[in-house]
Amino acid sequence: MLEVQAQDVLTHLRDAFRGVLDHLDMPTVRPRDLEKGLGLHKTLAWRIMRIAYGRDPMSDVQHIPGGEGIDIFLSAASEHGVDEVRLEAVRRSVARFRSLVDAHAGDRQSLEVMLRSIAEAVEPAADLRAARRAAYRCTSYTWGTQTRARILSGIITPVGGGLADYATLRAHAGMRRVRTNGLLGLSRTVESNTDLPGPRVARVEAVEPEGVMGGVPLLRDFCTNPLPEVRAVTSRGGNIDYEFVDRGVGLASALTVYTADIRRGLGGCLKREDVNTMNALYLSIRQPLELGVIDLWAPRSTFGDFRPYAMSVSAINGESNSEPPTSWYQLPLPESAERLGFGLDAAPIADAPEYVGAMKRVFDRLGWDPAGYELHRLSVEYPVMGTRLVMLVDLPA
Repeated sequence: MLEVQAQDVLTHLRDAFRGVLDHLDMPTVRPRDLEKGLGLHKTLAWRIMRIAYGRDPMSDVQHIPGGEGIDIFLSAASEHGVDEVRLEAVRRSVARFRSLVDAHAGDRQSLEVMLRSIAEAVEPAADLRAARRAAYRCTSYTWGTQTRARILSGIITPVGGGLADYATLRAHAGMRRVRTNGLLGLSRTVESNTDLPGPRVARVEAVEPEGVMGGVPLLRDFCTNPLPEVRAVTSRGGNIDYEFVDRGVGLASALTVYTADIRRGLGGCLKREDVNTMNALYLSIRQPLELGVIDLWAPRSTFGDFRPYAMSVSAINGESNSEPPTSWYQLPLPESAERLGFGLDAAPIADAPEYVGAMKRVFDRLGWDPAGYELHRLSVEYPVMGTRLVMLVDLPA
């Protein structure tokens, strides 16, 4: 069994590293001690200390130095009084680790993924960032587009009778083509019941009716000016999506688009019922994206003691907005929903500098005071295409 074998191999590797460090003729309390005393690069020194004294070998497997780093470390340790028996113990342990890679994965990167998935500790977002960024670069070339940031912001305002007005702002910041055949498009809001998926009927209005272009409810003051022509296309499931006709490439042709609409008198989003036990905001990752953000705004105590939480689910294995949560295929997501506070002072996003102004415009046009709204945010760097970020909050009875 992989878990048992890996635990044995990594434990012996940890003990072998400690055996060398314990017999150096110098202090070995911090990575800086190895950096100064053995002349090691600071990254190699940190890796060695992490393997020797980390709390969870499964999580730390990614930090095991490569062959060249091991040789540099052992050569320096030999010069500082460590005997050959302890040096050889490290070599044998490293050889066992390489055999583990060959037997169970074929390459080290695949084994790291396997072991981190069964590790005791939650995998930090920083550990996934490099892999996500590599995927972003690959999909950027393949799909021919890049987007700096996408934001989905939902504002819930109870209006009595168990109903709510639900305003939605969507931002596509810094969309650009990197290939002439790349397609730049806009997402739109589609509401549905969660537990028994089906359409919810509500009156939809543009927050700024004078900004509508081709059916798109634009906040024109926060968009690239002028915007190229937009055309409506029918997507899978019969939804209407929007694509830009212009074929410009690169930063000079980048577009930023803000849209906002409101659903009046929407039911099923304040109290638990059979077809809706939760509220969910979905951000589907269908184009290469540097930053995905979901914001949920609501007056204090709207959901009682329940607090928003986050998921990443597959957008390939089914449609999460048309299937109940029990059927969602959940994926790893180290990031969590965070409470940022009240009002617009809590809202800035560095990659979308227009966002606070756009949110202020929405609040002003709807006559709502943002100071009375609590903000929860999910922020994910380089979210993977084919996934859907979800912010959820369970509904009180």
